[in-house]
Amino acid sequence: MKHAAWLLILALGCRASDAPDMRSSEGASAEHIARIERGLLPPVLVKGEVTPWTLEERMREHRIPAVSIAVFDNYELQWAKAYGMAEAETGTRADEETLFLAGSISKSVNALGVMLAAADGTLDLDKPVHELLESWKLPQNDLTRATPVTIRRLLSHTAGTTVHGFPGYAPGVPIPTLQQILDGEKPANTPAVRVDLA
Repeated sequence: MKHAAWLLILALGCRASDAPDMRSSEGASAEHIARIERGLLPPVLVKGEVTPWTLEERMREHRIPAVSIAVFDNYELQWAKAYGMAEAETGTRADEETLFLAGSISKSVNALGVMLAAADGTLDLDKPVHELLESWKLPQNDLTRATPVTIRRLLSHTAGTTVHGFPGYAPGVPIPTLQQILDGEKPANTPAVRVDLA
């Protein structure tokens, strides 16, 4: 895919004094950036055998053409930097303005927002979404009537909904509305979101 790129967001803790109000990599602590660029760890750590990977090594190994990193501290962007090629065919390098298909990283960002709303009482995780949704309703069927779909079940992937991945849309193609995506109507490139599993 010529526009294939991955988004990597690292929400790493850093002391504000290390990186005061940075909006790009230009003023960021070189030591802090280098720690991220050269300090990627394997999923399993074995005492005495930890050899960190560089970001470049991992990108090459997984054939990831571009990565964008944004580091936040106390809800504020400390620095951002992009790596690799946004468009290999034209030689266009990725930068902080390059648009990426966020993919599944959006699930955790969404879940955080939902949990904050639940914590302050704005949302009830166990109320049927059919009662919460206004502009679109999840069609009811025997499965949803037997076990209503709730936010808790959606967040835990136990609601039994269809569509297990969204490929995104290439530049220049028509972009569907949210309702078209949910109902699987053109120009959506995925089927309708429905409940088909208990």
